[in-house]
Amino acid sequence: MAVVLVWLKITGMEDGRIIQTEDSNMKQNRILNYIGAAGLLLAVCACGKENLNTTVDGGSDGAATALPEGTFVVDYSVSDGETSRTFEGGLDANQRISSLLYLLYDSEGRLVKEREIPDINDKTTWPLTRDKMTWEQREALKDTLNSGSTYTAVFLANVKKDLFGNNTQTEELLQNKENLTEAVLYLPQTPFTDNNMYYLWKEKLEYTQPKGASDDSRDNPLSKKIILRRLVSRMDITKAEVTDGMIKDGLKEFYYPDENAEANKILKAVETALNNFAEEACPTEGDLWNKNLGILKNKLKGKGVNEKTVYSEVFESCLSQLVDKCKDNELYESHVASWNKNIDVSFTYTKQANIYNINSLQAVHKDDILSNPNYSVLEDGSIVTIVFSNFSNSAVSDDDFNQLSAFEVGEADYTLDTPWKVVMGPNEMVSLSCNPVAKIASTDPGNSMSVDVTVDMKSLFGDLDSFTSSNNDFIYDNVMQEDLIDAMNSVFSDKYGSWDALKLTLQLPSLENDKLALKASLTEPTNP
Repeated sequence: MAVVLVWLKITGMEDGRIIQTEDSNMKQNRILNYIGAAGLLLAVCACGKENLNTTVDGGSDGAATALPEGTFVVDYSVSDGETSRTFEGGLDANQRISSLLYLLYDSEGRLVKEREIPDINDKTTWPLTRDKMTWEQREALKDTLNSGSTYTAVFLANVKKDLFGNNTQTEELLQNKENLTEAVLYLPQTPFTDNNMYYLWKEKLEYTQPKGASDDSRDNPLSKKIILRRLVSRMDITKAEVTDGMIKDGLKEFYYPDENAEANKILKAVETALNNFAEEACPTEGDLWNKNLGILKNKLKGKGVNEKTVYSEVFESCLSQLVDKCKDNELYESHVASWNKNIDVSFTYTKQANIYNINSLQAVHKDDILSNPNYSVLEDGSIVTIVFSNFSNSAVSDDDFNQLSAFEVGEADYTLDTPWKVVMGPNEMVSLSCNPVAKIASTDPGNSMSVDVTVDMKSLFGDLDSFTSSNNDFIYDNVMQEDLIDAMNSVFSDKYGSWDALKLTLQLPSLENDKLALKASLTEPTNP
């Protein structure tokens, strides 16, 4: 403490009284001014040397004393951590962290302290170390706690409701904070942006006095380096450019899953068309004609040169026409169209992870929470959703938990053939490719459309004479080979073309108008 001495010049005394040798009032005023200035200097000096970690005992004449017995000092510094920069273009922490909340719980999980760290904004200098903090931040980021007690300290970033719009975010994002085991974060009602994603740090605090250290923990405080980790994860989805090959693959499960005619609608349509041709080409008058009709049907569906069949010869032509039928459909056009910037995007989940338990560090689903906001298509034509996600070894084992089942981009509704199970863990990003035509089917299999194909039967089975000969199992008696050839020739020209260019009309489930059904798929691209 500084001491100010005030020296007053006394000019004379008489009978114990002060004798004023100049204007008495002037001298009296000068003395009062000296005394007032001295008092002000004493007050300034007493305050100017305050030690922020000093406990002052008024009974000890203002001398610094040790902390109260059984207490210790904890000193926090805060960083966002390099691993938190994985998916927002390398933005600095002051562009990503807009608020910071400190919560302290006792050993029974009861909230004993809550403090908003001041001056967290786009001007904040990160990391928050003692040499960079404001005075208010230094005060907020230290604490005096009881030795021998166990605490849990929690730091949460960006959990203020007003960061998500006061008019749209109607609920507090941090709920049940009074009890650590019940404290949860809700997904917001508006989309996350780069400057309001959730971050968390949580750790138990216990103080052990270092060996040989003084009893005053200010000389050796418990120093905690807080590294904030992002809680949410991000899925980036881009739409693949659709090719004819992708359309053919999409048609496969519905139209030609295997070589079994019961499941293979193209094969069944070919065999039906060949049967129709045989029945028109072979009269059914008498047993011999009936037998030859059966032989003709079997031969037409059988194998020819190089093990080829009518089905194998017309398959590609038929498939190409199915591709064209898809392309002509408005539903197809809307699903393969480019995703334009700023178009609204909504996501549909099964048992979405919509709350995050701060104690267990697990995301879970709660039925009565509506927090699945709409996003917008980005400038590069991709779409993004930011979500809670657990690791694959999570205790939440429900198979239906946190599955993306569909999403809508503008007017186009993409239903996923296989829901995408969101399993990443916090602060992860996955890039997905959307195939909008992964599965193509008809909504009305009983409603058929016509597909015309042509096959060179001569190249496949030889000329008509050799094909219909008795050496090829046909039976002749009163019916001659010429009779069968004449009968077949009679139906060629007007309807079926010719033997070397046989025309067949296949009836397949319709893909026209509103009969087309599309399902999309999501895949994670692999590096070559």
